[in-house]
Amino acid sequence: MSTVEIFKFISLFLLWTLMVYWMHRLARIKSQYNFLYKLHLAHHKINYQKEANLKFRWYYLFFYFGSIRASLDVFFMLTIPAFLIYLIDSRVGIFILIFHYLYEVFLSEGLLDHNPKITGRITHFFSWGKYHLTHHKKWGYNFSLMITIWDWVFRTQTSKD
Repeated sequence: MSTVEIFKFISLFLLWTLMVYWMHRLARIKSQYNFLYKLHLAHHKINYQKEANLKFRWYYLFFYFGSIRASLDVFFMLTIPAFLIYLIDSRVGIFILIFHYLYEVFLSEGLLDHNPKITGRITHFFSWGKYHLTHHKKWGYNFSLMITIWDWVFRTQTSKD
């Protein structure tokens, strides 16, 4: 892999996470016309501090995350932006789509994103554990998914839960 390809991959990965950040923020806007809000609300109704699912479920393989709304939330918030990256550059985009699939199926739900045991310095860089769970308590903060850079850039980061 050449330096140019590595730079292109990092750039498009950052673009993808930026699009996901803004989709997540849009999903926070309460309006009767905002279908993203209605989908994401179902995700926020789960109390992950008490109900964190730290086990793999076979239906995750089919992008089913316990309800149709939760599944559509992932599709609109993460999959569509990944597909847009694929349309920009299919050689890089295919790896982002594969990464997204593997992350959602094997890592996201309880192992990383909603795992209350993940705390400390790692949550300054990755939006896992306590970082993301703070978003569940304070909807106006910590919108970044996977990496925290966009919350720092747009000043929506908080460590106070």
